[in-house]
Amino acid sequence: MVIQLNLDYVRSYRGMIVIAETAFGLIGALVTIAAGSDFWSLVFWSTLIVSGTILSLNIVNTCQALHVQFSFLTKVEFGYVAVWALLYLIGTIISFVPTFWTGVAVIGYVELAIFLLDGFLHFREYRSGGGGGYAPPADAETGY
Repeated sequence: MVIQLNLDYVRSYRGMIVIAETAFGLIGALVTIAAGSDFWSLVFWSTLIVSGTILSLNIVNTCQALHVQFSFLTKVEFGYVAVWALLYLIGTIISFVPTFWTGVAVIGYVELAIFLLDGFLHFREYRSGGGGGYAPPADAETGY
C-alpha cells in the first residue's frame, strides 16, 4: 500500500475546521500545563489527539478507505464532535463562575465555536445523505 498525500483535504472546509480544532487544542494543551486546570487539560489534550489523528488520516488518504470499509465511522466522528462540543459548553458555563475562570477558558470559547460549526456541517451532511464530505473522491483505478 502506497501512502498518498491528500493536500486537497487541507484546502477543504472540513480540513480547515479540523486543522483549527487541532491547532487550538495544541495551544490550549500547552497553556494548561502552566495554568493547571484539570478539566481543560483533559479536554484540550483529547482534542489534540483525536482531531490530530483525524487530520493525519485524512492527509495520508487512509480515512476515506476506512470510511468505505466501516460505514459507521461517519456517525462515530459526528458523535465525537457532539460530545466534545458538549464538553466545551460545560467548560464555558463553569468558567462564568468567578472562582473557576482562567485565561484558558478563552481558548475553550474559540474551540466551542469551532466544534459547533463542525457539528453543524456534520449534521447538514448527514441530513443530505452525503458520504462524509471527504475530498477528493475515490480514485477510479485503485478504489481508494
